Amino acid sequence: MFKMRYNFPHMETARYSALQLKLERLLDVAALITAERDLDKLLELILKTAVDLTEADAGSIYVREGEKLFFRVALNRTLSRRDKTALTTNFGRSVSIPMDEHSIAGFVAKNRRLLNIPDAYAIPDDRPYRHNRDFDRASNYECRSMLLSPMTDHRGEVAGVIQIINARYRPDKAKWEPFNEEDERLITSLSSLAGTAITRSRLIQELYETYKLVMTRMALAVEQRESDPDTFVHIYRIADYAAAVARRMGLDEDFVRYLKDAAPMHDIGKQCIPDAILFKPGRLTPEEFEVVKKHTIYGSSLFAGMEEPIAKFAYNITRYHHERFDGGGYPDGLKGRDIPLEARIVSVVDVFDALATDRVYKKAMPLERCLAILNEGAGSQFDPEVVAAFMEVLDEILLIREHYERKKREGASC
Repeated sequence: MFKMRYNFPHMETARYSALQLKLERLLDVAALITAERDLDKLLELILKTAVDLTEADAGSIYVREGEKLFFRVALNRTLSRRDKTALTTNFGRSVSIPMDEHSIAGFVAKNRRLLNIPDAYAIPDDRPYRHNRDFDRASNYECRSMLLSPMTDHRGEVAGVIQIINARYRPDKAKWEPFNEEDERLITSLSSLAGTAITRSRLIQELYETYKLVMTRMALAVEQRESDPDTFVHIYRIADYAAAVARRMGLDEDFVRYLKDAAPMHDIGKQCIPDAILFKPGRLTPEEFEVVKKHTIYGSSLFAGMEEPIAKFAYNITRYHHERFDGGGYPDGLKGRDIPLEARIVSVVDVFDALATDRVYKKAMPLERCLAILNEGAGSQFDPEVVAAFMEVLDEILLIREHYERKKREGASC
């Protein structure tokens, strides 16, 4: 009797301390969730946090689009260890279910209420939903205890559903526990934060895509002024070339994405160059060349002072892609690594594309000569590391070129 009274306060203190740590973890993650703009990364962060806070073995997130729930990301510790697979799996938009009461996630979204299921294999017959065991049979894994919460945003709209599975699971004994009230409170708090973050991330992505579309169409308008069938694909081709080089250089996917999306805008400032100069068939006078050089300033002015990553990349590319590694370029005479890396990459691929492509006013150079010019310019006109990376992915570059040549022959849109 005495021993029980002695241990009880100790157990309560330990439990309180554990809860405090979880609340501190939730506060720490809140700042990361609020700051994350990429939807896929955001969903992974939310799911990992939910699983960690509740000591669950698995979980998944559904994102709402209209009256459908898309199964976007899943996490399973046991299957990851057992099958030696990634901890999380992203499904994109490949799997969806109706937002109705016939599925567990649909029921939660439709009714906007948390649902705690002690054992999904023993759901009472009077419930409208059932646990679909197809995944369990296919993976030899039982999803038993479940906790689901709607993720509502600041407007009260359901942005998705978070589902966590098998609380305090012990794979060695295939035992799990039901989720408790403490788990419910933690997931409710996380879900509210997550709903607003998801809506914000999707809005940012929609704005990004709109911005990219407008800028790309402006860039196309510049290219199509030349009445050359190749100019339509030129901006897409160098974007793919640039992405291939950047990946070879080990740059992260965010850098590759912004580079690829901003590269088509490299010559957008040519909109401001008079046709008489831009399309002059003969050699430009020194005065005319000074006018052409200003396209870098005109183009970059479209993006000056903007804070969005794609705008910063677009600014650097439009302004600096004619700088030289030895400092002899324009408009600012930057040298070496003072030239932004994205501009150094576009400089190489833009020159290669110009040399290697037939245009109405010239024939393409032989591939060997194009490569020789790049190698000769390494260290003077071009960043030698970029040239080296380009040569290492040459096979991919040639496949990209053939892909767009085929599209031109077929008259297909890029």
